Amino acid sequence: MALKRRLLIELIRHLDAKEFSIIAGPRQSGKTTLLNQLSDHLREKGEMVYLFTLEDPAILSALNQHPENIFDLIIRKDQQRIYILLDEIQYLADPSNFLKLLYDKHAGLIKIIATGSSAFYIDRKFKDSLAGRKRLFELYTLSFDEMLDFRTGNQELSKELQYMRENDLYRPPNMPQLEAFFSEYLTYGGYPAVVLAQDHEEKVMRLKELLFSFVKRDISESNINDQEKFYRMMLLLAHL
Repeated sequence: MALKRRLLIELIRHLDAKEFSIIAGPRQSGKTTLLNQLSDHLREKGEMVYLFTLEDPAILSALNQHPENIFDLIIRKDQQRIYILLDEIQYLADPSNFLKLLYDKHAGLIKIIATGSSAFYIDRKFKDSLAGRKRLFELYTLSFDEMLDFRTGNQELSKELQYMRENDLYRPPNMPQLEAFFSEYLTYGGYPAVVLAQDHEEKVMRLKELLFSFVKRDISESNINDQEKFYRMMLLLAHL
């Protein structure tokens, strides 16, 4: 059984809304997994759903030529609503125009749920606020509560934690275990792949992969001129 983020519940509640859903967050925070889980949920309900990644150059090229080329990639049945799930929408040349045109012309027919690599990069590419046409959902790395769910599969620990937050004098019987997990969370953070790594060495390896494979990519895509100075600044901030 796939582990589920708490944002999934909010996204499911928003499926019936006319607005498009945009999921923004850092790389490797679980956006693609979330999109796949939404696809599974919709298919189980018998809905028409299509899932595309814009890392596919053929799909990206077609949609960059004109937003309505999306209809060449799907099958339409009468007036049944179609759910179109797009991964990595920031790769589009003009994602705001893409969403605006499809919403204004086809909002009753299609519902788009899209992910983007990071809020900072998406904001730069979105030239239009799309007010009234989209709702933005931000997916961060795992919260401490989610980390407990992922590591233990036991939501009782999260319930005890919540009760402790609401009652200052309460100390749960699993306090030593909670303290150990919290220390681990402070040390390694909440990236899902790091949380699920089995030991210290694997966690460190995963963190290095994130640093060199994804943080550097974000730096490059954000048009930062002096990447070395920015990298040193990140190291200084990490030690604060």
